[in-house]
Amino acid sequence: MPLVFQTPHRTFQAEPDAASLVSDVAERAGLALNMRCGGNGTCSGCLMFLREGRVRIGDEVLVADGARPVPVRSCQARAEGDDARLFVPGTSLIETSAQIEDAFLLPPFDVQPAVRRVTVELPDGAVEHARADAACIAAGIGAPQWTAEALRGLGIVAGAESPRATLTLGRVTQGWQVMDVAAADDGEPIWGIAVDIGTTTVAVLLVDLRTGRMLRRAARYNGQIGRADDVASRISYASRSAENLAELRDLVVRRTINPLIAELCRAEGGTPRHVWRVALAGNTVMSHLLLGLSPQGIGRFPFRPVALAFDALTTAETGLACHPQALVDVAPGIAGYVGGDIVADLLLADIEQQHGNLLLVDIGTNGEIVLATADGLRACATAAGPAFEGHGITAGCRAATGAIEHVRLDAHGGVTLDVIGNAEPIGLCGTGIIDFIAEALRAGWLDRRGRFDLDRLRAFDRLLVRETSAAPSNGCILARADETPTGEPLVVTEGDIAQILKAKAAIYAGIKTLVEGAGLMPRELDGLLLAGGFGRHLDLRNAIALGLLPEVPLERVHLIGNGSLGGACRLLLDANAAATCARLARAPRVVELNLEPDFEDNFVDALLLPHYHDDEFPGVVAQLPPED
Repeated sequence: MPLVFQTPHRTFQAEPDAASLVSDVAERAGLALNMRCGGNGTCSGCLMFLREGRVRIGDEVLVADGARPVPVRSCQARAEGDDARLFVPGTSLIETSAQIEDAFLLPPFDVQPAVRRVTVELPDGAVEHARADAACIAAGIGAPQWTAEALRGLGIVAGAESPRATLTLGRVTQGWQVMDVAAADDGEPIWGIAVDIGTTTVAVLLVDLRTGRMLRRAARYNGQIGRADDVASRISYASRSAENLAELRDLVVRRTINPLIAELCRAEGGTPRHVWRVALAGNTVMSHLLLGLSPQGIGRFPFRPVALAFDALTTAETGLACHPQALVDVAPGIAGYVGGDIVADLLLADIEQQHGNLLLVDIGTNGEIVLATADGLRACATAAGPAFEGHGITAGCRAATGAIEHVRLDAHGGVTLDVIGNAEPIGLCGTGIIDFIAEALRAGWLDRRGRFDLDRLRAFDRLLVRETSAAPSNGCILARADETPTGEPLVVTEGDIAQILKAKAAIYAGIKTLVEGAGLMPRELDGLLLAGGFGRHLDLRNAIALGLLPEVPLERVHLIGNGSLGGACRLLLDANAAATCARLARAPRVVELNLEPDFEDNFVDALLLPHYHDDEFPGVVAQLPPED
């Protein structure tokens, strides 16, 4: 008999067998569950509610009698007996319609693609590749390196007594490498692929390397999140066995990036064989998993990766679907938790050409921070956790259709919600909950410790108190039951606010520790560069009011967008960018925050709403409601 899965928008079903977990049956039915702990039963990412029927967890049989749904971790449960009907909330699903940031702004630079195709005359001579080398030098390229495949192609062309050869060359550390030799330029496309390998999402850009034009973009969730959600759990999953490590590599390469490459090439009227160069940027763990390197050393002190820098790789080494002779660049990392995505950010920001005291912040599960001053670069990472992606939040969800991304409150209890896709609200993403906290603080619904004014919420008919084993849980109703597709209200609790306060305190404490360690105060920053999709969608005033970001004038805040994708794009279009990335990766002094004596004090101070003192930002605290 089938298991029936009801989501907020559709109903799915599939036949179970005696050995199948409910989560496996759901996957066969076409549901992508948010199994961020890798199926260990230690999170609630795959939580379902049993409405009818029975399931078994170990020796215990759970029965739904129709009166009250029974919560079930589907990765631990098996079907038992007759039909079962389960409700799958939006927070347990990986949405395929995610809002994935792929916009960025390239600085001005000379377009010199990292792949060139040139036709050279072959003068008479005894050694064929020496003749070709001489021709390349005469053409101003220099003596290139030769692959065995290129030499075979040269032998075929020269053996046909052709007066010329067309070489496809790729930029490498030592100069240029011949990847392919043909008798003539066939006029086929020469494409490059830029990839942002995020822990949660992957964005891919198709670039014409003949013209430098950006052609198409595509994105999807990183397939690895079906096994482990954040960086720490992915390190743990990969470290359990060689099979797990291979599986994570397969999920990101074969099941995520390669289908995106094929999709873009097909849409542009070509095939992956037209892709001659791939540039990828991601954090150090993502780079390791892409290449099948164990991330185990990054997960424990002193957080040592297997490698931070990589020479140009081949498609055979990476498994990426493109021309067999294509080259692959992986942006080098700075440290175990300050990776190639941050180097790509710095490249996109053209940080070597900037002046003044500049702070770059990339907010995610790990907040990476780089300070640029006249004395050089300083970098650190701080563990914000997954709260900004909606995890650990009662009604939290990722930024996808149905997610509340912005919130406005008024003095009379009114709530205005901006929902992605103009759909009915199914949850609250990170930018939405930051808006809510800042607005609630401003309107007096919330005090500086993150506690609700219960009388005010009660007067607005927005108070929801749930009894728990520890103590009553106070919550504010954002959307009432009749305003949601699930028939359940969307609520922000004081526990949710505590999670966000810890995350924002980690980010701000990292910023303050790094900046003050350089002898500066946050207000002395000449510019604040925000990288990543989260930063791009933030309401900056609310982020500053919350104390997530330092209070700098808004005109000094610059959004660079998806710097990881933008930096990877520049690696394709600027043959000198790889050398710049190598310098940027070696330049920063890495600050280990756990060894900094002021970090813990800064973190504790930053748990308040906001944490600024009057002497730091005069007048800010005076505008806030008083503490109880």
